[in-house]
Amino acid sequence: MKYRLTPLVLILSAACFTLTAQTSAHRSCGTHGEMAAPMIERLLQNIESLRNHPVRPRNIEYVPIKFHLVAKTDGSGRVTEGKVLEQLCALNADYLPMNIQFYLKNGTFNYINNTAVYSTHTATVNTIMTFARDNAALNVFIVDDATPAGGGVGGVTLGYYTPNKDWIVMRRDEVSATSVTLPHEAGHFFSLPHPFNGWDAEGYDPAVHGVPAPAMSPGGIPTEKADGSNCATAGDFICDTPADYRFEGNWNCNYTGGALDPMSVLVNPEERLFMCYMEGCQRDEFFFSPIQQELIIEDLNSNARNYVTPGYVPYQVEITELPELLAPINAAVTPGYNIVNLEWSGVSGATRYLLEIDAFPNFSSTTARYVVFGTNKILTNLAANKTYYWRVRPFAEYHTCSPFTPNGQFKTGTGTVTSTGETKLVENWSVNPNPVTAGQDISVSINSNERFEGVITVLNTIGQVIYRTENLELTQGEHDFRIPSSFLTRGVYIVALETSDVVLTKRVVVGN
Repeated sequence: MKYRLTPLVLILSAACFTLTAQTSAHRSCGTHGEMAAPMIERLLQNIESLRNHPVRPRNIEYVPIKFHLVAKTDGSGRVTEGKVLEQLCALNADYLPMNIQFYLKNGTFNYINNTAVYSTHTATVNTIMTFARDNAALNVFIVDDATPAGGGVGGVTLGYYTPNKDWIVMRRDEVSATSVTLPHEAGHFFSLPHPFNGWDAEGYDPAVHGVPAPAMSPGGIPTEKADGSNCATAGDFICDTPADYRFEGNWNCNYTGGALDPMSVLVNPEERLFMCYMEGCQRDEFFFSPIQQELIIEDLNSNARNYVTPGYVPYQVEITELPELLAPINAAVTPGYNIVNLEWSGVSGATRYLLEIDAFPNFSSTTARYVVFGTNKILTNLAANKTYYWRVRPFAEYHTCSPFTPNGQFKTGTGTVTSTGETKLVENWSVNPNPVTAGQDISVSINSNERFEGVITVLNTIGQVIYRTENLELTQGEHDFRIPSSFLTRGVYIVALETSDVVLTKRVVVGN
Protein backbone atom coordinates (compact mmCIF):
# COMPACT_ATOMS: atom_id res chain seq x y z
CA MET A 1 0.00 0.00 0.00
CA LYS A 2 1.01 3.60 -0.52
CA TYR A 3 1.45 5.72 2.58
CA ARG A 4 -0.56 8.95 2.64
CA LEU A 5 1.24 11.89 4.25
CA THR A 6 -0.56 13.80 6.96
CA PRO A 7 0.02 17.52 7.50
CA LEU A 8 1.87 16.70 10.71
CA VAL A 9 4.43 14.69 8.78
CA LEU A 10 5.15 17.67 6.57
CA ILE A 11 5.57 20.18 9.37
CA LEU A 12 9.11 20.75 10.55
CA SER A 13 9.49 19.94 14.21
CA ALA A 14 10.73 22.69 16.52
CA ALA A 15 14.31 22.22 17.60
CA CYS A 16 17.05 24.22 19.29
CA PHE A 17 18.86 26.39 16.79
CA THR A 18 22.34 25.55 15.66
CA LEU A 19 23.62 28.53 13.70
CA THR A 20 26.03 30.10 16.13
CA ALA A 21 25.55 28.48 19.48
CA GLN A 22 28.18 29.87 21.81
CA THR A 23 29.58 26.59 23.10
CA SER A 24 33.04 25.95 24.50
CA ALA A 25 34.23 26.01 20.88
CA HIS A 26 33.02 29.35 19.49
CA ARG A 27 30.83 28.88 16.41
CA SER A 28 30.37 31.72 13.97
CA CYS A 29 29.59 32.95 10.46
CA GLY A 30 32.57 33.82 8.28
CA THR A 31 30.94 36.77 6.47
CA HIS A 32 32.39 39.96 7.90
CA GLY A 33 35.00 42.70 7.44
CA GLU A 34 36.51 43.22 3.99
CA MET A 35 34.77 40.09 2.69
CA ALA A 36 31.37 41.66 3.43
CA ALA A 37 32.16 45.14 2.06
CA PRO A 38 30.58 44.58 -1.42
CA MET A 39 27.52 43.12 0.29
CA ILE A 40 27.14 46.26 2.45
CA GLU A 41 27.45 48.40 -0.68
CA ARG A 42 24.56 46.46 -2.24
CA LEU A 43 22.59 46.80 1.00
CA LEU A 44 22.88 50.60 0.95
CA GLN A 45 21.79 50.64 -2.70
CA ASN A 46 18.76 48.52 -1.81
CA ILE A 47 17.87 50.82 1.09
CA GLU A 48 18.05 53.84 -1.21
CA SER A 49 15.97 52.04 -3.83
CA LEU A 50 13.28 51.26 -1.24
CA ARG A 51 13.10 54.94 -0.35
CA ASN A 52 12.43 55.85 -3.97
CA HIS A 53 9.55 53.52 -4.80
CA PRO A 54 6.74 51.71 -3.02
CA VAL A 55 7.06 48.07 -2.04
CA ARG A 56 7.04 45.75 -5.05
CA PRO A 57 4.17 43.27 -5.42
CA ARG A 58 4.99 40.00 -3.68
CA ASN A 59 4.23 37.45 -6.36
CA ILE A 60 6.05 34.19 -5.72
CA GLU A 61 9.46 34.11 -7.34
CA TYR A 62 11.27 30.82 -7.76
CA VAL A 63 15.03 30.85 -7.29
CA PRO A 64 17.19 28.01 -8.65
CA ILE A 65 19.70 26.60 -6.18
CA LYS A 66 22.59 24.25 -6.92
CA PHE A 67 23.95 22.16 -4.08
CA HIS A 68 27.53 20.99 -4.60
CA LEU A 69 27.96 17.91 -2.40
CA VAL A 70 31.70 17.58 -1.78
CA ALA A 71 33.41 14.37 -0.67
CA LYS A 72 36.98 13.15 -0.35
CA THR A 73 38.58 11.81 -3.51
CA ASP A 74 37.49 8.29 -2.54
CA GLY A 75 33.86 9.47 -2.24
CA SER A 76 33.66 9.32 1.57
CA GLY A 77 32.44 12.02 3.93
CA ARG A 78 29.75 13.52 1.70
CA VAL A 79 26.60 14.98 3.27
CA THR A 80 23.58 12.83 2.49
CA GLU A 81 21.08 13.94 -0.11
CA GLY A 82 18.31 13.36 2.45
CA LYS A 83 19.70 16.06 4.72
CA VAL A 84 19.93 18.45 1.79
CA LEU A 85 16.28 17.79 0.90
CA GLU A 86 15.30 18.47 4.51
CA GLN A 87 17.38 21.66 4.50
CA LEU A 88 15.72 22.91 1.31
CA CYS A 89 12.29 22.17 2.76
CA ALA A 90 13.15 24.26 5.85
CA LEU A 91 14.67 27.06 3.74
CA ASN A 92 11.46 27.40 1.75
CA ALA A 93 9.43 27.64 4.96
CA ASP A 94 11.80 30.37 6.17
CA TYR A 95 11.46 32.44 2.97
CA LEU A 96 7.75 31.86 2.37
CA PRO A 97 6.77 35.16 4.13
CA MET A 98 8.64 36.95 1.31
CA ASN A 99 7.06 34.75 -1.40
CA ILE A 100 10.53 33.53 -2.33
CA GLN A 101 10.89 29.81 -2.96
CA PHE A 102 13.95 27.83 -3.96
CA TYR A 103 14.09 24.76 -6.20
CA LEU A 104 16.80 22.25 -7.12
CA LYS A 105 18.35 23.42 -10.40
CA ASN A 106 17.55 20.66 -12.92
CA GLY A 107 16.28 18.60 -9.99
CA THR A 108 19.78 17.28 -9.34
CA PHE A 109 22.85 17.68 -7.15
CA ASN A 110 26.43 18.27 -8.25
CA TYR A 111 28.96 15.78 -6.88
CA ILE A 112 32.60 16.72 -6.34
CA ASN A 113 35.06 14.04 -5.20
CA ASN A 114 38.19 15.92 -4.23
CA THR A 115 39.93 15.88 -0.85
CA ALA A 116 41.36 19.36 -1.36
CA VAL A 117 37.93 20.90 -1.88
CA TYR A 118 36.48 18.83 0.97
CA SER A 119 39.16 19.62 3.60
CA THR A 120 40.77 22.91 2.48
CA HIS A 121 38.36 24.38 -0.02
CA THR A 122 39.96 27.84 0.00
CA ALA A 123 42.86 26.44 -2.04
CA THR A 124 40.43 25.57 -4.84
CA VAL A 125 38.12 28.60 -5.05
CA ASN A 126 39.72 29.82 -8.28
CA THR A 127 39.98 26.40 -9.89
CA ILE A 128 37.72 23.44 -9.12
CA MET A 129 34.99 25.41 -7.35
CA THR A 130 34.92 28.15 -9.98
CA PHE A 131 34.65 25.57 -12.76
CA ALA A 132 31.84 23.81 -10.88
CA ARG A 133 29.86 26.99 -10.23
CA ASP A 134 26.47 27.11 -11.94
CA ASN A 135 26.17 30.58 -13.42
CA ALA A 136 22.38 30.44 -13.41
CA ALA A 137 21.71 29.45 -9.78
CA LEU A 138 22.45 30.24 -6.16
CA ASN A 139 25.46 28.01 -5.47
CA VAL A 140 25.93 26.24 -2.12
CA PHE A 141 29.13 24.25 -1.59
CA ILE A 142 28.91 21.77 1.29
CA VAL A 143 32.35 20.87 2.63
CA ASP A 144 33.95 19.50 5.78
CA ASP A 145 35.61 22.74 6.90
CA ALA A 146 33.94 26.05 5.97
CA THR A 147 36.69 28.33 7.30
CA PRO A 148 37.05 31.21 4.80
CA ALA A 149 40.30 32.48 3.31
CA GLY A 150 42.31 34.30 5.97
CA GLY A 151 40.71 32.24 8.76
CA GLY A 152 37.53 32.59 10.74
CA VAL A 153 36.71 34.65 13.81
CA GLY A 154 37.97 31.82 15.98
CA GLY A 155 36.65 28.39 16.80
CA VAL A 156 34.36 26.80 14.22
CA THR A 157 33.02 28.62 11.14
CA LEU A 158 29.64 27.15 10.23
CA GLY A 159 29.32 28.85 6.89
CA TYR A 160 29.85 32.06 4.96
CA TYR A 161 28.77 33.99 1.89
CA THR A 162 31.43 35.62 -0.28
CA PRO A 163 30.30 38.47 -2.57
CA ASN A 164 33.49 38.01 -4.60
CA LYS A 165 32.39 34.56 -5.81
CA ASP A 166 28.71 35.13 -5.04
CA TRP A 167 28.33 31.69 -3.46
CA ILE A 168 27.71 30.13 -0.07
CA VAL A 169 29.98 27.62 1.67
CA MET A 170 28.65 25.46 4.53
CA ARG A 171 29.96 22.81 6.88
CA ARG A 172 28.36 19.46 6.11
CA ASP A 173 27.21 18.96 9.73
CA GLU A 174 25.21 22.21 9.48
CA VAL A 175 22.95 20.85 6.75
CA SER A 176 19.64 19.71 8.27
CA ALA A 177 16.07 20.79 8.93
CA THR A 178 17.03 22.05 12.39
CA SER A 179 19.94 24.27 11.33
CA VAL A 180 19.48 27.94 10.47
CA THR A 181 22.91 28.39 8.90
CA LEU A 182 21.59 28.30 5.32
CA PRO A 183 18.76 30.85 5.81
CA HIS A 184 21.33 33.05 7.59
CA GLU A 185 23.86 32.80 4.74
CA ALA A 186 21.11 33.23 2.14
CA GLY A 187 20.26 36.45 3.98
CA HIS A 188 23.83 37.59 3.30
CA PHE A 189 23.39 36.56 -0.35
CA PHE A 190 20.43 38.98 -0.43
CA SER A 191 22.61 41.78 1.06
CA LEU A 192 21.66 41.52 4.76
CA PRO A 193 24.46 42.10 7.30
CA HIS A 194 24.56 40.89 10.88
CA PRO A 195 22.58 43.08 13.33
CA PHE A 196 25.93 43.56 15.10
CA ASN A 197 27.64 44.87 11.95
CA GLY A 198 31.01 46.27 13.03
CA TRP A 199 31.23 43.89 15.99
CA ASP A 200 31.30 40.76 13.80
CA ALA A 201 34.92 39.81 14.39
CA GLU A 202 35.19 41.10 17.95
CA GLY A 203 32.12 40.88 20.18
CA TYR A 204 31.54 43.46 22.87
CA ASP A 205 33.38 42.77 26.13
CA PRO A 206 33.08 45.47 28.83
CA ALA A 207 36.46 44.47 30.24
CA VAL A 208 38.06 45.15 26.88
CA HIS A 209 35.93 47.89 25.34
CA GLY A 210 34.84 49.72 28.46
CA VAL A 211 31.44 50.75 29.88
CA PRO A 212 29.40 52.14 28.26
CA ALA A 213 30.10 50.69 24.81
CA PRO A 214 32.28 52.89 22.58
CA ALA A 215 30.68 55.09 19.91
CA MET A 216 32.71 53.33 17.20
CA SER A 217 32.80 49.55 16.78
CA PRO A 218 36.07 47.65 16.25
CA GLY A 219 35.06 47.25 12.60
CA GLY A 220 34.91 51.02 12.05
CA ILE A 221 31.09 51.17 11.93
CA PRO A 222 29.28 53.56 14.33
CA THR A 223 27.78 51.66 17.27
CA GLU A 224 23.99 51.66 17.11
CA LYS A 225 22.21 53.30 20.04
CA ALA A 226 19.52 51.49 21.99
CA ASP A 227 16.89 54.09 21.11
CA GLY A 228 17.59 53.67 17.39
CA SER A 229 18.24 57.36 16.86
CA ASN A 230 21.25 56.64 14.65
CA CYS A 231 19.93 53.40 13.13
CA ALA A 232 20.21 54.63 9.52
CA THR A 233 23.93 55.31 9.82
CA ALA A 234 25.09 52.76 12.40
CA GLY A 235 25.17 49.00 13.01
CA ASP A 236 23.37 47.12 10.24
CA PHE A 237 21.71 50.33 8.92
CA ILE A 238 18.30 48.66 9.33
CA CYS A 239 15.98 50.50 11.69
CA ASP A 240 13.69 47.70 12.90
CA THR A 241 16.52 45.48 14.19
CA PRO A 242 17.51 46.52 17.74
CA ALA A 243 21.07 47.41 18.71
CA ASP A 244 23.29 44.34 19.02
CA TYR A 245 27.02 44.13 19.70
CA ARG A 246 27.51 40.34 19.35
CA PHE A 247 27.51 39.59 23.03
CA GLU A 248 29.55 36.61 24.20
CA GLY A 249 28.15 34.06 26.63
CA ASN A 250 25.47 31.44 27.08
CA TRP A 251 22.27 33.49 27.32
CA ASN A 252 19.78 30.69 26.56
CA CYS A 253 18.05 32.86 23.94
CA ASN A 254 17.47 35.61 26.49
CA TYR A 255 20.24 38.18 26.73
CA THR A 256 20.69 39.36 30.33
CA GLY A 257 24.23 40.70 30.13
CA GLY A 258 23.23 44.30 30.91
CA ALA A 259 25.38 45.96 28.25
CA LEU A 260 25.01 49.73 27.90
CA ASP A 261 25.05 51.62 24.62
CA PRO A 262 27.27 54.72 24.11
CA MET A 263 24.56 56.80 25.84
CA SER A 264 24.56 54.44 28.88
CA VAL A 265 21.14 53.02 27.91
CA LEU A 266 20.49 49.32 28.47
CA VAL A 267 20.75 47.31 25.23
CA ASN A 268 18.00 44.78 24.47
CA PRO A 269 18.81 42.83 21.27
CA GLU A 270 16.36 40.67 19.32
CA GLU A 271 17.68 37.16 19.92
CA ARG A 272 15.54 35.39 17.30
CA LEU A 273 16.57 37.16 14.12
CA PHE A 274 17.94 34.79 11.49
CA MET A 275 20.88 37.16 11.02
CA CYS A 276 21.72 37.15 14.76
CA TYR A 277 23.91 34.90 16.94
CA MET A 278 22.24 33.45 20.01
CA GLU A 279 22.07 30.07 21.67
CA GLY A 280 19.04 28.10 22.83
CA CYS A 281 16.28 29.62 20.66
CA GLN A 282 13.65 27.31 19.21
CA ARG A 283 14.03 26.69 15.47
CA ASP A 284 10.49 27.79 14.61
CA GLU A 285 10.93 31.13 16.44
CA PHE A 286 13.46 32.60 14.02
CA PHE A 287 12.38 35.30 11.58
CA PHE A 288 13.46 38.18 9.36
CA SER A 289 12.26 41.61 10.45
CA PRO A 290 9.79 43.43 8.15
CA ILE A 291 12.48 45.74 6.75
CA GLN A 292 14.89 42.83 6.32
CA GLN A 293 12.17 41.10 4.31
CA GLU A 294 11.70 44.18 2.11
CA LEU A 295 15.44 44.38 1.52
CA ILE A 296 15.65 40.71 0.53
CA ILE A 297 12.85 41.27 -1.99
CA GLU A 298 14.55 44.44 -3.23
CA ASP A 299 17.83 42.63 -3.74
CA LEU A 300 16.17 39.75 -5.58
CA ASN A 301 14.56 42.26 -7.94
CA SER A 302 17.82 44.15 -8.54
CA ASN A 303 19.94 43.79 -11.67
CA ALA A 304 22.58 41.96 -9.63
CA ARG A 305 20.17 39.06 -9.21
CA ASN A 306 18.90 38.71 -12.78
CA TYR A 307 20.74 35.42 -13.12
CA VAL A 308 18.64 33.76 -10.38
CA THR A 309 15.27 35.09 -11.56
CA PRO A 310 14.74 33.22 -14.82
CA GLY A 311 10.95 33.34 -14.55
CA TYR A 312 10.83 29.55 -14.48
CA VAL A 313 8.01 27.92 -12.50
CA PRO A 314 8.98 24.44 -11.22
CA TYR A 315 6.75 21.38 -11.27
CA GLN A 316 3.86 22.18 -8.94
CA VAL A 317 2.13 18.84 -8.23
CA GLU A 318 2.39 18.27 -4.50
CA ILE A 319 3.57 14.93 -3.15
CA THR A 320 0.95 13.67 -0.70
CA GLU A 321 1.81 9.96 -0.52
CA LEU A 322 4.79 7.72 0.05
CA PRO A 323 5.63 4.86 -2.29
CA GLU A 324 5.01 1.23 -1.41
CA LEU A 325 8.13 -0.93 -1.35
CA LEU A 326 7.31 -3.87 -3.61
CA ALA A 327 10.33 -6.20 -3.65
CA PRO A 328 12.39 -7.52 -2.06
CA ILE A 329 10.74 -7.05 1.35
CA ASN A 330 9.72 -9.06 4.41
CA ALA A 331 13.22 -10.55 4.76
CA ALA A 332 12.98 -12.22 1.33
CA VAL A 333 16.11 -13.95 0.06
CA THR A 334 17.22 -12.79 -3.41
CA PRO A 335 18.42 -15.27 -6.07
CA GLY A 336 21.93 -13.80 -6.05
CA TYR A 337 23.88 -10.96 -4.52
CA ASN A 338 25.73 -9.15 -7.31
CA ILE A 339 22.58 -8.19 -9.24
CA VAL A 340 19.57 -7.34 -7.05
CA ASN A 341 16.56 -5.44 -8.37
CA LEU A 342 14.67 -3.18 -5.93
CA GLU A 343 11.17 -2.05 -6.93
CA TRP A 344 8.64 0.36 -5.48
CA SER A 345 5.42 2.02 -6.59
CA GLY A 346 5.39 5.52 -8.07
CA VAL A 347 3.53 8.41 -6.44
CA SER A 348 1.95 11.51 -7.94
CA GLY A 349 4.15 14.61 -7.86
CA ALA A 350 7.44 12.74 -7.54
CA THR A 351 9.87 13.03 -10.44
CA ARG A 352 12.76 11.42 -8.56
CA TYR A 353 13.32 9.01 -5.71
CA LEU A 354 16.16 8.94 -3.20
CA LEU A 355 17.05 5.31 -2.51
CA GLU A 356 19.14 4.36 0.52
CA ILE A 357 20.50 0.88 1.31
CA ASP A 358 22.23 -0.04 4.56
CA ALA A 359 23.29 -3.03 6.63
CA PHE A 360 21.73 -1.38 9.69
CA PRO A 361 18.03 -0.50 10.17
CA ASN A 362 18.88 2.99 11.46
CA PHE A 363 20.93 3.71 8.31
CA SER A 364 23.94 4.67 10.37
CA SER A 365 26.44 3.67 7.71
CA THR A 366 24.43 3.94 4.46
CA THR A 367 25.99 1.30 2.22
CA ALA A 368 24.73 3.09 -0.89
CA ARG A 369 22.55 6.03 -1.98
CA TYR A 370 21.09 6.72 -5.39
CA VAL A 371 18.88 9.36 -6.98
CA VAL A 372 16.60 7.29 -9.23
CA PHE A 373 14.38 8.64 -12.02
CA GLY A 374 12.16 5.56 -12.19
CA THR A 375 10.69 3.09 -9.73
CA ASN A 376 13.36 0.42 -9.66
CA LYS A 377 17.10 0.11 -9.23
CA ILE A 378 19.40 -2.82 -10.02
CA LEU A 379 22.23 -3.09 -7.46
CA THR A 380 25.53 -4.71 -8.36
CA ASN A 381 27.66 -3.92 -5.30
CA LEU A 382 26.11 -5.96 -2.46
CA ALA A 383 27.75 -8.72 -0.40
CA ALA A 384 26.57 -12.33 -0.44
CA ASN A 385 24.50 -13.85 2.36
CA LYS A 386 23.92 -10.52 4.11
CA THR A 387 20.84 -8.74 5.44
CA TYR A 388 20.13 -5.27 4.04
CA TYR A 389 17.56 -2.57 4.76
CA TRP A 390 16.30 -0.11 2.19
CA ARG A 391 13.98 2.87 1.98
CA VAL A 392 12.81 5.39 -0.60
CA ARG A 393 12.08 9.11 -0.41
CA PRO A 394 10.06 10.77 -3.20
CA PHE A 395 10.91 14.31 -4.27
CA ALA A 396 10.82 16.78 -7.13
CA GLU A 397 12.80 19.92 -7.92
CA TYR A 398 10.54 22.02 -5.68
CA HIS A 399 8.79 19.52 -3.40
CA THR A 400 11.40 18.10 -1.02
CA CYS A 401 9.55 17.75 2.28
CA SER A 402 8.43 14.11 2.07
CA PRO A 403 10.01 11.67 4.55
CA PHE A 404 11.40 8.23 3.79
CA THR A 405 9.19 5.17 3.52
CA PRO A 406 9.26 2.59 6.31
CA ASN A 407 12.18 0.19 5.88
CA GLY A 408 12.17 -2.80 3.58
CA GLN A 409 14.36 -5.77 4.47
CA PHE A 410 15.94 -8.56 2.42
CA LYS A 411 18.83 -11.00 2.50
CA THR A 412 21.12 -11.63 -0.42
CA GLY A 413 21.71 -15.13 -1.74
CA THR A 414 25.08 -16.72 -2.29
CA GLY A 415 24.82 -17.29 -6.04
CA THR A 416 26.46 -15.10 -8.66
CA VAL A 417 24.10 -13.70 -11.29
CA THR A 418 25.80 -12.94 -14.62
CA SER A 419 24.99 -12.83 -18.29
CA THR A 420 26.08 -16.48 -18.49
CA GLY A 421 24.04 -17.48 -15.44
CA GLU A 422 21.79 -20.48 -15.76
CA THR A 423 18.02 -20.43 -15.65
CA LYS A 424 15.61 -23.11 -16.77
CA LEU A 425 13.43 -20.44 -18.33
CA VAL A 426 15.82 -19.25 -21.03
CA GLU A 427 17.71 -21.47 -23.50
CA ASN A 428 19.76 -18.54 -24.79
CA TRP A 429 19.45 -14.85 -25.55
CA SER A 430 21.42 -12.26 -27.49
CA VAL A 431 21.70 -8.50 -28.09
CA ASN A 432 22.49 -7.36 -31.65
CA PRO A 433 24.15 -5.51 -33.21
CA ASN A 434 26.97 -4.85 -30.75
CA PRO A 435 28.39 -2.28 -31.05
CA VAL A 436 25.32 -0.43 -32.26
CA THR A 437 25.30 2.82 -34.22
CA ALA A 438 23.36 5.67 -32.63
CA GLY A 439 19.86 5.73 -34.09
CA GLN A 440 19.91 2.04 -34.95
CA ASP A 441 17.46 -0.25 -33.13
CA ILE A 442 18.80 -2.81 -30.66
CA SER A 443 17.44 -6.31 -31.16
CA VAL A 444 16.99 -8.51 -28.09
CA SER A 445 16.39 -12.15 -29.08
CA ILE A 446 15.19 -14.60 -26.44
CA ASN A 447 14.71 -18.36 -26.85
CA SER A 448 12.55 -19.50 -23.92
CA ASN A 449 12.13 -23.05 -22.70
CA GLU A 450 8.74 -22.41 -21.16
CA ARG A 451 6.22 -19.65 -20.52
CA PHE A 452 7.38 -16.89 -18.13
CA GLU A 453 7.06 -13.19 -17.41
CA GLY A 454 10.06 -10.90 -17.69
CA VAL A 455 11.24 -7.32 -18.07
CA ILE A 456 13.99 -5.86 -20.29
CA THR A 457 15.88 -2.91 -18.83
CA VAL A 458 18.67 -0.71 -20.23
CA LEU A 459 20.96 0.91 -17.66
CA ASN A 460 23.91 3.26 -17.95
CA THR A 461 27.22 2.64 -16.21
CA ILE A 462 26.15 4.41 -13.00
CA GLY A 463 23.05 2.27 -12.68
CA GLN A 464 20.39 4.71 -13.90
CA VAL A 465 17.50 3.08 -15.73
CA ILE A 466 17.42 4.53 -19.25
CA TYR A 467 14.74 2.29 -20.73
CA ARG A 468 12.40 -0.31 -19.26
CA THR A 469 9.65 -2.38 -20.83
CA GLU A 470 6.37 -3.30 -19.24
CA ASN A 471 6.01 -6.88 -18.02
CA LEU A 472 6.50 -9.18 -21.01
CA GLU A 473 4.69 -12.50 -21.29
CA LEU A 474 6.89 -14.93 -23.18
CA THR A 475 5.65 -18.28 -24.39
CA GLN A 476 7.91 -21.18 -25.23
CA GLY A 477 9.96 -20.48 -28.35
CA GLU A 478 11.84 -17.61 -29.96
CA HIS A 479 11.02 -13.94 -29.39
CA ASP A 480 12.53 -10.75 -30.79
CA PHE A 481 12.15 -7.31 -29.18
CA ARG A 482 13.23 -3.97 -30.60
CA ILE A 483 14.69 -1.23 -28.40
CA PRO A 484 15.21 2.20 -30.02
CA SER A 485 18.71 3.58 -29.41
CA SER A 486 17.97 7.10 -30.64
CA PHE A 487 17.79 8.31 -27.04
CA LEU A 488 21.16 6.74 -26.14
CA THR A 489 24.33 8.80 -26.38
CA ARG A 490 27.70 7.32 -27.18
CA GLY A 491 28.92 5.01 -24.41
CA VAL A 492 28.54 1.67 -22.65
CA TYR A 493 25.20 0.32 -21.40
CA ILE A 494 23.88 -2.79 -19.68
CA VAL A 495 20.89 -4.65 -21.11
CA ALA A 496 19.26 -6.70 -18.35
CA LEU A 497 16.69 -9.46 -18.74
CA GLU A 498 14.89 -9.93 -15.43
CA THR A 499 13.04 -13.20 -14.84
CA SER A 500 11.39 -14.58 -11.73
CA ASP A 501 14.56 -16.36 -10.61
CA VAL A 502 17.51 -14.50 -12.13
CA VAL A 503 18.70 -11.28 -13.78
CA LEU A 504 20.73 -11.85 -16.96
CA THR A 505 22.89 -9.02 -18.30
CA LYS A 506 24.79 -8.18 -21.45
CA ARG A 507 27.11 -5.28 -22.18
CA VAL A 508 26.37 -3.20 -25.27
CA VAL A 509 28.37 -0.35 -26.80
CA VAL A 510 26.71 2.59 -28.58
CA GLY A 511 28.97 4.30 -31.10
CA ASN A 512 28.64 7.35 -33.30
